[in-house]
Amino acid sequence: MSTSKVWSMIRDVYLGENMAPYRPLAPRRAVLPLATDRIMTRSEVDALPGASRWWADVEAAWETGRKPTETLPLLERFDYQSQLSAQLPLATHRVVYSKAGSSLAAARIASSAAVIDHKLYWAAVGSADEGRYLEAILNSHTLLERVRPLQTKGLFGPRDFDKYVFHVPFPVFDPAIPEHIAIAQLAAQAEQVAAAVDLTMITKFTDARNKVRTALDDAGLARALEVAVGQVLPTLTSRATGHSAHAIRLNRVWPRRPDEDFHRTLVFEARL
Repeated sequence: MSTSKVWSMIRDVYLGENMAPYRPLAPRRAVLPLATDRIMTRSEVDALPGASRWWADVEAAWETGRKPTETLPLLERFDYQSQLSAQLPLATHRVVYSKAGSSLAAARIASSAAVIDHKLYWAAVGSADEGRYLEAILNSHTLLERVRPLQTKGLFGPRDFDKYVFHVPFPVFDPAIPEHIAIAQLAAQAEQVAAAVDLTMITKFTDARNKVRTALDDAGLARALEVAVGQVLPTLTSRATGHSAHAIRLNRVWPRRPDEDFHRTLVFEARL
């Protein structure tokens, strides 16, 4: 059996802390028994050099830490209610955004090998331009101000974004509409500026996000994006509520402890 299949089990994994506006931060690495379009079976894992012993150790840790009422084998519990396999096959173009925080952070994931994990929602999109259009709207202060009244309140103010961002209506990306292309082009510039920000000395993801936002402000892109996004988001009245026209599959991943779900998949069919 080729060792290339063993290496294919090593995946980049993005958590909420690995995301900044218009830029994924350095991901974590994880060994996951994933085939292209499904979770591997135990026999497939056992057939890989060295993987059988590794999985036996993982299962032993699971048996030690799981609740007495938990009866599923680890491979089944690992994909409880198809929560992980819902991401498979992994899409090349995805947009992710943070579940919580004082400001929303959204970025594109342009990789068909990365897995989305804790405290991120994700959506597969049809192209890089559609992804840029969507990340620009999600990163905008215009959207944030409309979402804040819907958020749950904590000790330090609004805290969870969840699906509330899609209670603000906005149109599906259309490459034939000049305003949509203009947003995508500005977002592409924002991605370049964000990627050029030196974060080597930054240890907190909140500081990384703030440094990227400052760079976007200094480049004049933050303001330009707000103006462009404002042209496609309709003006709301106090009664103008609804859902985005984007039909989107959203995934939130819960903390990985033996007694909790690996992640939870939420399917949200958005309607106007």
